[in-house]
Amino acid sequence: MDKSDLMIFYVTTPDKKTALNLASDLVNYKIAACANVIESISSVFWWEGKVQNEPECMMMIKTTKEKSDILIEYIQKNHPYEVAECIGINIAKGSEPYLQWIVDSTSEE
Repeated sequence: MDKSDLMIFYVTTPDKKTALNLASDLVNYKIAACANVIESISSVFWWEGKVQNEPECMMMIKTTKEKSDILIEYIQKNHPYEVAECIGINIAKGSEPYLQWIVDSTSEE
């Protein structure tokens, strides 16, 4: 796998417990190499006809493009939000050993 085929996904959750459960599953099933959980962010967004301001957690999930559709599907099926944030961004550059670790950690071998 080419290391240019690596991605970071951003997913918000309502609380730390939800984030940790999703992160554990994604790593356990080798859908992701790693998921960082950042507690206590404030999210301001438009929902149900008005501006909402809610506390959330943010997950930064490292994976491969090959696993990205599986990751999106897993989040959509297992996230408590009606419309879960799940945004993937290509990794343009990074430490070679770390990028290789992502590849190795998501491989089925």
